Formats: sequence, structure tokens, C-alpha cells
Amino acid sequence: MPTVAAPTTPARGRLEFLEGVRGIAALLVLVLHLIETLSPRVTFIHRVFDPGTAGVIAFFLVSGFVIPLSLERSHSLRQFWIGRVFRIFPLYLVVLAAGVAAAVATLAPYAVEGAARWPARLGSHLVLLQEPAGFPDLVPGSWTLLVEFVFYGAIALAYGLGWLRRTTPLVLVGAAGLAGLALAAIALDRRLPLGRPCLLTFGLLGLAFLRHWQGQLTTRRLVLLGVVVVAAGSLAYWQNFGLHHHKMFAFACVELSFLLALALFVAAYAVRATSWMTGSRVATFIGSLTYSVYLVHPLVLAIYAHYSRSPLGYVIVPAASLVVASATYRWVERPGMALGRRLAGRQPDARA
Repeated sequence: MPTVAAPTTPARGRLEFLEGVRGIAALLVLVLHLIETLSPRVTFIHRVFDPGTAGVIAFFLVSGFVIPLSLERSHSLRQFWIGRVFRIFPLYLVVLAAGVAAAVATLAPYAVEGAARWPARLGSHLVLLQEPAGFPDLVPGSWTLLVEFVFYGAIALAYGLGWLRRTTPLVLVGAAGLAGLALAAIALDRRLPLGRPCLLTFGLLGLAFLRHWQGQLTTRRLVLLGVVVVAAGSLAYWQNFGLHHHKMFAFACVELSFLLALALFVAAYAVRATSWMTGSRVATFIGSLTYSVYLVHPLVLAIYAHYSRSPLGYVIVPAASLVVASATYRWVERPGMALGRRLAGRQPDARA
């Protein structure tokens, strides 16, 4: 959103497949929001396939691959955290300011509250805690950033303790913890929302793919870990959406979205060395704009929907979002990342 220490690490130049996955993931989230806004009577996104869920899961698989790689290349927790903060927050703060303006202008769905609540609302947004604090989101979709930072913290902790290369135990512990929570909820006959823990566990599966890419994990071991994570994730989703009725999503919808997101990542990984993938400027371009597209498209969609609910929005909103994202990437994201590198005292690295 997002030189390797190990001598077995392949050279840079075979990671373009991640850009493609991120680009597709961002478009899936955009498609969900388009359908919800312009075609609210369409129900397949909640009963059959939810592109937004698939997109977010794909993002976390990519993060699981990229974030440990970024940390190991920097050899420094200080550099890592400075890089993460300046990767995420410059654009987030700009979009937050735009969200405040949209709320003041009473642009739906940016809810307006009494003046007395605004300091707390803004404060919660500045530390990414608006959802736990119960405030309407001024940066729609930014709930995933809090989960991202929790994942960063977990990876940083594992690195600091010297556990980050113990891939198999890390993945198994994550999957066992997720399955344990699901089984406890089943035993207590309580619905326990496990969507966020699922994302963290899927990030650990991304770490397993990284170790396979580095030649440190066999294909057989990778497949076995994948089966374990799929089983744990499926159990958690069944507990959440199958065993107990969910007012919006069906279990089959969430499960299919999960499996298709994993299939997208696996397929991209499988063809990572092909010439059309490694030399694709389109994939690199779309991948570079992913974070901007993810954060700016809800505001673009809100502005469009304020004036029209025409199906033309299915073309206009994505096109306008790409234009705005190109501008924010050039004038917000890139300067922010450059400032972070200067403060951290390191050379330009792969986008993470």
C-alpha cells in the first residue's frame, strides 16, 4: 500500500506480478462501490461474489509478500517505520482533508455531526481509530489501513525477535490462532467477527510465498501451508457467515470471494517470470497508482452520485479516479516517499 539480506534472494525485476495483483485488487474494490452506489438493487455482490472482499484479501496477500521484504532490505526497524508512515500518511491526510470538506458541504455519504464531536472525530481519524471509536468514516475504505499497521507491527515484532525467517511456525501459529477463535465461538454459540484476523493470517500466507520466491521454502511446503490457511480461513468465515445468519453477506459469497482472491494471487505468482508480466509497463503503471485509486475513488464517486446516478458512471468514475490518482501519486505520494527516504537515510527501494 507497500538488496535482500538472504543471499538466495533473486534479483529485483521479477516483482511486477505484485503490481498487477494490486491493480486488479483496487479495481475490484472500485467495482463494488460503483455497484453499491449506482445499482443498489443488485444483490449478487452480497449473495454470490463480493469484489470488494476479494480485492482486500488480495491486498493483504501482497502485503505479506512485500512488507517483510521491505523490512529485510532496510535492516532497520527505524527505517522501516519511517518508510511506512511516509508511505501511508501523506496521501491519507490529503484525502482526509478532502473528506472534511465533503462533510462540511453535506456530500453523501460523508455524514455531518455537531461541532462538539468534530475534535474527537478528527483525532480518531489521525490515528486510524475512527471505526473502533464509532465515528463515520471521512476516508471510506481506510479501515484497512489500521489492519495494515497491525500487520506491520506483527512483522516488525517477529523481525526484532529473530523469528521472521521461521516461516512455517509463523504461518501455523497464525492459522491455529484463527481456527482456535472460530472453534471457541462455535463452542460458545456466539458469532465472532473474524474478518480482520483472517486478513492478518492471509498476510502470513503472503510471507510463505515470499520465502518460496527466495528459494527458502519448497513448493510442497508452500502448498501445505496454503491448505492450512484456507482451512482456517474457511472455518472462520463459516462461523461468521454460515453458522450464524449475517444480515448482508452469505457464507458462499464470502468464501468464493476469498478463494478467487487467492486464485488471482497464485495465478499471477505462477506466471511471474513470463516476458509479458516482467515487461508490462501497464502493470507497473496501474500498480503504482493502486493506493491513490483506493483512497480517492470514493470521493470521486460521491461527487458523481451527487449529480447523477446514470450508468455512465461505470465509465466516468473509473476514468476520473485514474486521472486524480495520477495527480495525487505524482504530487503527494512520491514526494512523501522521497521525504521518508531522506529522513530514514536510505536509498530508493521497491514500492511497498
